[in-house]
Amino acid sequence: MSGPAEELLLAAAADIGKTVDDVRPYIRRIVDEDWYATAKSLRWVTTDEWRAMKIPGCLLHAIERRLGPAVSAPPADQITGLTLRVGRAFYSLCDKIEDVRDQRKSTLVIGQAGVGKRTILREMSRILSDR
Repeated sequence: MSGPAEELLLAAAADIGKTVDDVRPYIRRIVDEDWYATAKSLRWVTTDEWRAMKIPGCLLHAIERRLGPAVSAPPADQITGLTLRVGRAFYSLCDKIEDVRDQRKSTLVIGQAGVGKRTILREMSRILSDR
């Protein structure tokens, strides 16, 4: 009984004019040995993994066409997003707690949402980094 991955692989083989017997060794390698049982799991196979399985290029291109756009994760060394916060200094905001800041004791800042806890901490870190 064939599963979704095997059906997709057979359809890709038919797209390039290959028979079941022609692609059976590759299907065995992909589905049976490496346990890629669904089309979704095939989408996560990297180019290097395809090469390691020694899949012929024409079959690989047919599989990729059947799978659609790649959804693999980007390489670890590739930047995929960047968040930049440009804030402004709030001078004299920390004057009220200056003595605590100068003693460098542990301090707990509590309050309801939106009252400025993060703003105070950012201002304190700015002041300390300027020293």
